[in-house]
Amino acid sequence: MDQLLLDGVHDGQTITAIEVVTKDPLLRRIKIGRKTLATLPLDDVEAIGIAKGEVVTNELASALEQAVMRLHIRKTAHKLIKRRAFSRGELIKKLQTTCSNSLLIETVVDDLCNKGAIDDEAYGRNIAISLTQRGPISQSQLKQKLCARHINPDLAQQIADQTLAENDPVEAAVTFARKRIKTMHSKPQIVITRRLWGALSRRGFDSETIRIVMNKVGLDIAEDIDS
Repeated sequence: MDQLLLDGVHDGQTITAIEVVTKDPLLRRIKIGRKTLATLPLDDVEAIGIAKGEVVTNELASALEQAVMRLHIRKTAHKLIKRRAFSRGELIKKLQTTCSNSLLIETVVDDLCNKGAIDDEAYGRNIAISLTQRGPISQSQLKQKLCARHINPDLAQQIADQTLAENDPVEAAVTFARKRIKTMHSKPQIVITRRLWGALSRRGFDSETIRIVMNKVGLDIAEDIDS
Protein backbone atom coordinates (compact mmCIF):
# COMPACT_ATOMS: atom_id res chain seq x y z
CA MET A 1 0.00 0.00 0.00
CA ASP A 2 2.91 2.38 0.61
CA GLN A 3 4.27 2.31 -2.94
CA LEU A 4 3.90 5.45 -5.11
CA LEU A 5 0.23 5.45 -5.98
CA LEU A 6 0.52 7.80 -8.96
CA ASP A 7 3.56 6.21 -10.54
CA GLY A 8 3.99 7.26 -14.17
CA VAL A 9 2.30 10.64 -13.76
CA HIS A 10 4.55 13.53 -14.71
CA ASP A 11 4.63 17.16 -13.67
CA GLY A 12 3.00 19.29 -16.38
CA GLN A 13 0.45 16.77 -17.64
CA THR A 14 -3.15 17.97 -17.96
CA ILE A 15 -6.32 16.51 -16.43
CA THR A 16 -8.46 15.62 -19.45
CA ALA A 17 -11.60 14.32 -17.75
CA ILE A 18 -13.35 13.90 -14.42
CA GLU A 19 -15.98 11.20 -14.93
CA VAL A 20 -18.81 9.96 -12.74
CA VAL A 21 -18.35 6.28 -11.85
CA THR A 22 -21.52 4.56 -13.07
CA LYS A 23 -21.63 1.98 -10.28
CA ASP A 24 -21.19 4.66 -7.60
CA PRO A 25 -22.30 8.23 -8.48
CA LEU A 26 -20.42 9.56 -5.45
CA LEU A 27 -17.09 8.54 -7.00
CA ARG A 28 -15.15 10.40 -9.68
CA ARG A 29 -12.61 8.95 -12.10
CA ILE A 30 -9.83 11.46 -12.80
CA LYS A 31 -8.12 10.89 -16.14
CA ILE A 32 -5.15 11.97 -18.19
CA GLY A 33 -5.97 10.86 -21.71
CA ARG A 34 -6.97 7.22 -21.44
CA LYS A 35 -5.08 6.75 -18.19
CA THR A 36 -7.02 6.86 -14.93
CA LEU A 37 -5.01 8.96 -12.54
CA ALA A 38 -7.18 8.21 -9.50
CA THR A 39 -10.72 7.27 -8.50
CA LEU A 40 -11.89 9.32 -5.54
CA PRO A 41 -15.03 10.30 -3.61
CA LEU A 42 -16.64 13.51 -4.88
CA ASP A 43 -16.01 15.15 -1.49
CA ASP A 44 -12.26 14.60 -1.87
CA VAL A 45 -12.27 15.89 -5.45
CA GLU A 46 -14.02 19.07 -4.32
CA ALA A 47 -11.78 19.44 -1.27
CA ILE A 48 -8.65 19.19 -3.42
CA GLY A 49 -10.20 21.61 -5.93
CA ILE A 50 -9.17 19.62 -8.99
CA ALA A 51 -10.89 20.35 -12.34
CA LYS A 52 -10.75 19.30 -15.98
CA GLY A 53 -7.96 21.11 -17.83
CA GLU A 54 -5.88 21.59 -14.69
CA VAL A 55 -2.15 21.02 -15.01
CA VAL A 56 -0.68 18.39 -12.70
CA THR A 57 1.89 19.78 -10.30
CA ASN A 58 3.91 17.96 -7.66
CA GLU A 59 1.61 19.45 -5.00
CA LEU A 60 -1.52 18.25 -6.81
CA ALA A 61 -0.07 14.79 -7.36
CA SER A 62 0.79 14.60 -3.65
CA ALA A 63 -2.73 15.67 -2.66
CA LEU A 64 -4.26 13.06 -4.96
CA GLU A 65 -1.92 10.41 -3.64
CA GLN A 66 -2.95 11.18 -0.07
CA ALA A 67 -6.62 11.03 -1.05
CA VAL A 68 -6.17 7.68 -2.78
CA MET A 69 -4.41 6.27 0.27
CA ARG A 70 -7.09 7.67 2.57
CA LEU A 71 -9.79 5.99 0.46
CA HIS A 72 -7.93 2.68 0.63
CA ILE A 73 -7.66 2.97 4.43
CA ARG A 74 -11.36 3.82 4.70
CA LYS A 75 -12.39 0.82 2.60
CA THR A 76 -10.16 -1.49 4.63
CA ALA A 77 -11.55 -0.08 7.88
CA HIS A 78 -15.14 -0.63 6.75
CA LYS A 79 -14.39 -4.24 5.83
CA LEU A 80 -12.86 -4.84 9.25
CA ILE A 81 -15.68 -3.32 11.31
CA LYS A 82 -18.27 -5.27 9.33
CA ARG A 83 -16.69 -8.47 10.65
CA ARG A 84 -16.50 -7.48 14.31
CA ALA A 85 -16.36 -4.53 16.68
CA PHE A 86 -13.08 -2.72 17.34
CA SER A 87 -11.88 -0.07 19.73
CA ARG A 88 -10.27 3.01 18.20
CA GLY A 89 -6.82 1.80 19.22
CA GLU A 90 -7.37 -1.75 17.97
CA LEU A 91 -8.50 -0.53 14.57
CA ILE A 92 -5.54 1.83 14.24
CA LYS A 93 -3.13 -0.98 15.09
CA LYS A 94 -4.81 -3.31 12.59
CA LEU A 95 -4.70 -0.72 9.81
CA GLN A 96 -1.02 -0.07 10.47
CA THR A 97 -0.31 -3.55 9.10
CA THR A 98 -1.41 -2.33 5.64
CA CYS A 99 -0.24 1.28 5.72
CA SER A 100 2.55 3.07 7.58
CA ASN A 101 0.99 6.54 7.36
CA SER A 102 -0.25 6.81 10.95
CA LEU A 103 -1.58 10.35 10.49
CA LEU A 104 -3.91 9.29 7.65
CA ILE A 105 -4.99 6.22 9.58
CA GLU A 106 -5.88 8.28 12.64
CA THR A 107 -7.77 10.77 10.45
CA VAL A 108 -9.90 7.99 8.96
CA VAL A 109 -10.50 6.25 12.30
CA ASP A 110 -11.39 9.51 14.06
CA ASP A 111 -13.93 10.19 11.31
CA LEU A 112 -15.46 6.75 11.98
CA CYS A 113 -15.56 7.59 15.70
CA ASN A 114 -17.31 10.89 15.00
CA LYS A 115 -19.89 9.06 12.89
CA GLY A 116 -20.51 6.50 15.64
CA ALA A 117 -19.09 3.54 13.73
CA ILE A 118 -16.46 3.18 16.48
CA ASP A 119 -17.59 3.65 20.08
CA ASP A 120 -15.01 2.74 22.71
CA GLU A 121 -17.42 3.13 25.63
CA ALA A 122 -20.11 0.85 24.17
CA TYR A 123 -17.46 -1.62 23.01
CA GLY A 124 -15.81 -1.66 26.44
CA ARG A 125 -19.12 -2.17 28.24
CA ASN A 126 -19.96 -5.15 26.06
CA ILE A 127 -16.57 -6.70 26.77
CA ALA A 128 -16.92 -6.04 30.51
CA ILE A 129 -20.38 -7.63 30.67
CA SER A 130 -19.15 -10.64 28.71
CA LEU A 131 -16.19 -11.10 31.06
CA THR A 132 -18.33 -10.91 34.21
CA GLN A 133 -20.71 -13.46 32.74
CA ARG A 134 -17.86 -15.93 32.31
CA GLY A 135 -17.02 -15.90 36.00
CA PRO A 136 -15.80 -13.68 38.83
CA ILE A 137 -13.23 -11.06 37.94
CA SER A 138 -11.54 -8.38 40.01
CA GLN A 139 -11.73 -4.69 39.22
CA SER A 140 -8.01 -4.50 38.46
CA GLN A 141 -8.09 -7.45 36.08
CA LEU A 142 -11.21 -6.16 34.32
CA LYS A 143 -9.50 -2.82 33.77
CA GLN A 144 -6.36 -4.61 32.56
CA LYS A 145 -8.33 -6.63 30.01
CA LEU A 146 -10.06 -3.49 28.73
CA CYS A 147 -6.73 -1.69 28.40
CA ALA A 148 -5.41 -4.71 26.47
CA ARG A 149 -8.13 -3.88 23.92
CA HIS A 150 -6.55 -0.41 23.57
CA ILE A 151 -9.27 1.32 25.53
CA ASN A 152 -8.10 4.48 27.31
CA PRO A 153 -7.13 3.65 30.95
CA ASP A 154 -9.44 6.30 32.43
CA LEU A 155 -12.38 5.00 30.39
CA ALA A 156 -11.42 1.41 31.24
CA GLN A 157 -11.46 2.28 34.95
CA GLN A 158 -14.84 3.96 34.62
CA ILE A 159 -16.33 0.96 32.80
CA ALA A 160 -14.86 -1.48 35.33
CA ASP A 161 -16.24 0.55 38.25
CA GLN A 162 -19.73 0.80 36.79
CA THR A 163 -19.87 -2.82 35.64
CA LEU A 164 -18.79 -4.24 38.99
CA ALA A 165 -21.11 -1.87 40.87
CA GLU A 166 -23.91 -3.75 39.13
CA ASN A 167 -22.22 -7.16 39.48
CA ASP A 168 -20.68 -7.56 42.96
CA PRO A 169 -17.35 -9.34 42.30
CA VAL A 170 -17.18 -10.82 45.82
CA GLU A 171 -20.63 -12.40 45.55
CA ALA A 172 -19.72 -13.66 42.07
CA ALA A 173 -16.53 -15.15 43.52
CA VAL A 174 -18.52 -16.86 46.28
CA THR A 175 -20.91 -18.40 43.75
CA PHE A 176 -17.93 -19.51 41.67
CA ALA A 177 -16.20 -20.99 44.74
CA ARG A 178 -19.25 -23.01 45.76
CA LYS A 179 -19.53 -24.50 42.28
CA ARG A 180 -15.83 -25.36 42.24
CA ILE A 181 -16.02 -26.99 45.66
CA LYS A 182 -18.75 -29.33 44.42
CA THR A 183 -16.44 -30.58 41.65
CA MET A 184 -13.68 -31.33 44.20
CA HIS A 185 -15.73 -32.90 47.00
CA SER A 186 -13.51 -36.01 47.11
CA LYS A 187 -10.29 -34.00 47.56
CA PRO A 188 -8.71 -33.14 50.92
CA GLN A 189 -9.68 -29.69 52.18
CA ILE A 190 -6.13 -28.36 51.85
CA VAL A 191 -6.14 -29.33 48.15
CA ILE A 192 -9.54 -27.70 47.60
CA THR A 193 -8.40 -24.57 49.39
CA ARG A 194 -5.15 -24.26 47.45
CA ARG A 195 -6.83 -24.85 44.08
CA LEU A 196 -9.59 -22.40 44.83
CA TRP A 197 -7.06 -19.83 46.01
CA GLY A 198 -5.14 -20.21 42.76
CA ALA A 199 -8.28 -19.95 40.64
CA LEU A 200 -9.36 -16.72 42.35
CA SER A 201 -5.81 -15.31 42.19
CA ARG A 202 -5.76 -15.85 38.42
CA ARG A 203 -8.94 -13.80 38.21
CA GLY A 204 -7.17 -10.89 39.81
CA PHE A 205 -8.46 -11.10 43.39
CA ASP A 206 -6.12 -10.00 46.16
CA SER A 207 -5.37 -12.06 49.29
CA GLU A 208 -7.75 -10.15 51.54
CA THR A 209 -10.70 -10.60 49.18
CA ILE A 210 -9.92 -14.29 48.66
CA ARG A 211 -9.87 -14.81 52.44
CA ILE A 212 -13.33 -13.18 52.67
CA VAL A 213 -14.59 -15.54 49.97
CA MET A 214 -13.05 -18.57 51.68
CA ASN A 215 -14.68 -17.64 54.98
CA LYS A 216 -18.06 -17.26 53.28
CA VAL A 217 -17.85 -20.79 51.83
CA GLY A 218 -16.64 -22.28 55.09
CA LEU A 219 -13.03 -23.10 54.24
CA ASP A 220 -10.20 -22.79 56.78
CA ILE A 221 -7.14 -20.99 55.46
CA ALA A 222 -3.57 -21.78 56.42
CA GLU A 223 -1.55 -18.65 57.11
CA ASP A 224 1.01 -19.53 54.42
CA ILE A 225 -1.39 -20.58 51.69
CA ASP A 226 -0.73 -17.50 49.57
CA SER A 227 3.03 -17.66 49.95
